[in-house]
Amino acid sequence: MPGQAAARVVVHTKVSVYQQNDASKTKTGEGIVVTQNRQIRFEQKAAQFTRTLVDVPLPVQPLPPHSFDFTNAPAATVFTQLQRAYGIMMVYDEAHLRHCPVTATLTDEPLYGKLDLICRAIEARYEVIDGQIIISGGCAD
Repeated sequence: MPGQAAARVVVHTKVSVYQQNDASKTKTGEGIVVTQNRQIRFEQKAAQFTRTLVDVPLPVQPLPPHSFDFTNAPAATVFTQLQRAYGIMMVYDEAHLRHCPVTATLTDEPLYGKLDLICRAIEARYEVIDGQIIISGGCAD
């Protein structure tokens, strides 16, 4: 996209994106695969792609009613269920979070709202890095 500092691509399936050499119209550099709920930005000055999540991730499959109702569920189980529902890799210490109980009804919350509430309840934090959600801390470490 000539003249722009950055371009953004949002996909709802799976695509591979490559930088193109203007003169030969051939692919240059490493490509990047983008799947549902992810987006990339191409930084023209740095000539590199940055992968992140869309602003409002949506479930990638139909969800049964009450699929986000939890009663004393281990936080690791909750994160696994979110990961499956949204198709987004979540990185966390499963052994540690297995001992952090979560009781919540999160059916009407968007993904980031769910994560905010869970992390607040178990005293954890999360951040999005390279199209993944990294969860750290939890249960007063």
